[in-house]
Amino acid sequence: MHRRRPRIAVISRARARIGSVQDTGCGGRIVGKRGSSRRRERLRRRLELVEDVCWLGLEPLDFGVTDPNDMRHVEIDEEIPVSLGGSPLDPENCHLVCRRHNLEKGNRVLARGSLANSPGGALCAAGRGRCETSREWF
Repeated sequence: MHRRRPRIAVISRARARIGSVQDTGCGGRIVGKRGSSRRRERLRRRLELVEDVCWLGLEPLDFGVTDPNDMRHVEIDEEIPVSLGGSPLDPENCHLVCRRHNLEKGNRVLARGSLANSPGGALCAAGRGRCETSREWF
């Protein structure tokens, strides 16, 4: 007779597959949708040693910003996006950018400094926390 799997194990595998929580037997660990967050954090530390300007906007990065919703927050961006086959852990494919330019880039493949002269491009250095809009939304 066919043995049924416990429902909890099925839910745990589904969560691990979509990238929320993976049960490792040692209390669980948060895993991002890109794989191991430990490897990604190691890559970030390595990039912080060699890059100090936004790869897309060519403006100084502010490493003191801790709020992830601030447009000056430093993020890792892939030169060739993961959705187009790029590796999220390859140091040659990853660069540090500010949140504002990362959102503006989306999943396009852009050259270094291609957003330097974009409208509102001084948003990183100016320290304003939100993008320019056509009207006041807040």
